[in-house]
Amino acid sequence: MSPPDLLIGVCSIGVALLIHEFAHAWMAYQLGDPTAKYEGRLTLNPVVHFEVMGAIALIASFVTSGGSMIMGWAKPVPITIENFKNRSLDLGLVALAGPFVNFFVAFVCSMFVLTGLVVSTPFYVIFKFLIVANVGFGLFNLIPCPPLDGWKMVGAVLPEAVSCKMRDLEAKAGLWSLVVLFLILALAGNTILYPINQSIIRFFLGGQV
Repeated sequence: MSPPDLLIGVCSIGVALLIHEFAHAWMAYQLGDPTAKYEGRLTLNPVVHFEVMGAIALIASFVTSGGSMIMGWAKPVPITIENFKNRSLDLGLVALAGPFVNFFVAFVCSMFVLTGLVVSTPFYVIFKFLIVANVGFGLFNLIPCPPLDGWKMVGAVLPEAVSCKMRDLEAKAGLWSLVVLFLILALAGNTILYPINQSIIRFFLGGQV
């Protein structure tokens, strides 16, 4: 991978991470929880959203895959679930907001590619890596593993008693469960996550990867 491609890729990862976490904070605020705002996370400043181990995982996966996918996480947005009217449902909506924004941005970028506006121009690689970063970050966070968004979204459709136990397990597992997940996917990603990731990216790029 050339230095310019690496730089564009890292910046694209930063954009995907930033809009994802901002969406969580914004949705939580709209649903009555100002915790993220009070702790400075309802912001477009990317620095406050980075988590060291997650950032390393994101960049490492991007480089080792030749710029074709990313896996990793950001600093979790703080939430006070007691501020929600419907705890499980609202928590699920907050969780959904992040991946939704990632896939929406990937869709918008794909429109520039599919209509030919950026094809054969220097801007193509920018839109391509924005699609790769947003699809990768959104897809990884949909995995039902604590404390990822997929875990919270599953809890939102289960009985409250089960959801409560899931939140307790998430609190106990912390970020170490993500480290274990990353290692598993790094070893078996070619047969688990990579094919799904590439299919989605190929769709957004009109059959190209």
